[in-house]
Amino acid sequence: MKNQFTYFKDCKNLNDVKSTFRQLSKIHHPDLGGNTEIMKIINNEYDIAFTYFQKLDNEKQKAENIKNNKKENYNFNYENSAMYKNIIEKLIRFELKIEIIGSWVWIEADKNTYSILNLLHELKFTYSKNKKSFYWFDGIEKQSKKYKGYYNKNQLRERFGSIEVENNPLPKLQ
Repeated sequence: MKNQFTYFKDCKNLNDVKSTFRQLSKIHHPDLGGNTEIMKIINNEYDIAFTYFQKLDNEKQKAENIKNNKKENYNFNYENSAMYKNIIEKLIRFELKIEIIGSWVWIEADKNTYSILNLLHELKFTYSKNKKSFYWFDGIEKQSKKYKGYYNKNQLRERFGSIEVENNPLPKLQ
């Protein structure tokens, strides 16, 4: 499988695929001065790698649940990986503090976020008053029970892990 990749051949898991995609997007995205054809190849490879590692992760999780006699844990819905990719591509060029915690994309609310408020609403972000941040979560409409607990961002980071996305804003005219 890895032999067919040019850009994702060193990835060992889904987090590597996501991280590599973000790094490659900063370099090759046409809005940031990159080549359109190279970005198309990266997008195609990303879709294949994402699906491949997502299936591996789901199989490992199921095997672990069976081994430990646990009920199914919530797994991120990777079917909408294109949506996840679209969100990162659209937000990476703004001066924002973007953090991925588990399968949530968090954007800290500050003066820069209010200038792109319409874009955040278009991308289906929700505002969390307690955390003073906007968030996007793929499964938000699909949850059958409402969770009544509360986690602050540090607890979420500890529980699910986090990655800060380095943005690459467009150059400004002086």
